[in-house]
Amino acid sequence: MGDADEAFFKVDLESNAESPCSPKPPGAGWRGVLIRAPSRAPFGKGVPPGGHGAFATIPVCGYTLVEAGGEPGEGILLTAVDRATGKRYTAPLVTPEEGTVAPEPIRAPVHPSRLAGLASGGFFNTNLLWTLDLPRAPAVYEIQAQLKGHTSNTVTVELYDASPDR
Repeated sequence: MGDADEAFFKVDLESNAESPCSPKPPGAGWRGVLIRAPSRAPFGKGVPPGGHGAFATIPVCGYTLVEAGGEPGEGILLTAVDRATGKRYTAPLVTPEEGTVAPEPIRAPVHPSRLAGLASGGFFNTNLLWTLDLPRAPAVYEIQAQLKGHTSNTVTVELYDASPDR
């Protein structure tokens, strides 16, 4: 694991605060989802588990800025595709303390015309394994996030067995 990757494993993954690993917001007029992750993530004997029942940690740091209003959606969806098999894993981002889908904010009814041109968003940090039930096996995953019709960039993460006997 390189120095750039090590920084991801120091991020508070239970926080929605900006971190040194967060994507940089492109600007006020931009709309979408951006994510960043380490290029490699270890698992196996001698590697600390990822907390909340996860066998490892695959940090994902993101930023969203999407149109305000509209129909309530599912929130942020995370997807990982195993590069070798093509198997796709998709689920809504969950909050680890509750094991539930992160809720959208409660909003009072607002006429859509008052929301025209407005956007909302922010940062998020998570362990991919809190959301997706990936196999405990070496693999290379292509990871994306989706929110309100926007699909993020793709990041590639190699999940590797770092057990000492390997």
